[in-house]
Amino acid sequence: MARESGPGAFKIQADAGLWVQSTSGEFRIVTDADGSVELYYDNAKKLETTATGIDVTGNANFANNGKAIFGASNNLQIFS
Repeated sequence: MARESGPGAFKIQADAGLWVQSTSGEFRIVTDADGSVELYYDNAKKLETTATGIDVTGNANFANNGKAIFGASNNLQIFS
């Protein structure tokens, strides 16, 4: 187990990709060198960063009174 308990940041550096896995081997976070970051739930990819933004697999849930805002001028807003 690694832990940062001081006032500084906890940094992990890798020349290639970095994987965070459960003890059973399921993926939790996968990073590529100078590339994407993937987030997993129960070993299934749910979110990935791309050169143009993000890809989401599944639903995006918003809390009550939350909203999704699109466009530079908030052109489209979807309220829950």
